[in-house]
Amino acid sequence: MRGWTNTIRRRSTAKGEGDEQEATTEDVEGRITKFTYEHKPGTSALEILRQYENALAKVGFLKLVSGRRAKLPTHALINGDTFGAFRLDRYGKPAVYVNVGASDQGSWVESHVVIAEPGVMEQKLNADADSFFDQLGSSGRVVVYGINFDTARAGIRADSESVLAEIERLLKTHEDLKLRVEGHTDNIGQPAANQKLSQLRAAAVVSWLMKHGIKQGRLTAVGLGDKAPLADNQT
Repeated sequence: MRGWTNTIRRRSTAKGEGDEQEATTEDVEGRITKFTYEHKPGTSALEILRQYENALAKVGFLKLVSGRRAKLPTHALINGDTFGAFRLDRYGKPAVYVNVGASDQGSWVESHVVIAEPGVMEQKLNADADSFFDQLGSSGRVVVYGINFDTARAGIRADSESVLAEIERLLKTHEDLKLRVEGHTDNIGQPAANQKLSQLRAAAVVSWLMKHGIKQGRLTAVGLGDKAPLADNQT
């Protein structure tokens, strides 16, 4: 598996469904994450696409278009034997786009996954020490966006550095400030696993801040799992 993350403008499938129907595209600007996987021979490119499709459907993604590339006339420039585009909506707005392509390379099958998150750039604009301090003063808490983890993992991704640096600046500017770092998950998966994962992620944030000069006594890590969602998990 190979993966990388950047922020660019990318075309993503927006409409159309079924192997024989046309699909349109739209520009999506935000964080783009790309992965390439090599699969063992013996599984067809179409079967791999369907496996992605089923997995995404289980967590709420809408299928926009999916099938053999030859039957998608508006996607002639897409590489690979198969292509699928999927979208996850949150609070009535598109939150995540996923494009998947798979092709037979002879001795193995290769798949490419492109994840576009259009809201991430907008959220990071407000992720600064001054706004954090204002929110703490007005409500006693602040919701921080932009501290990112891979699915089911507690290692902080590199694209989180700028947001964490603002929390570091907040704590160094206001030396009497003590913070409780809360980790959360959605309600997908077992509650015990979600609880453990949220605790590990909160602890990872505390560890990062300590490595950057913040004393341990000023920070507490608490995992809340799926017990305290910001919004209804039904959407």
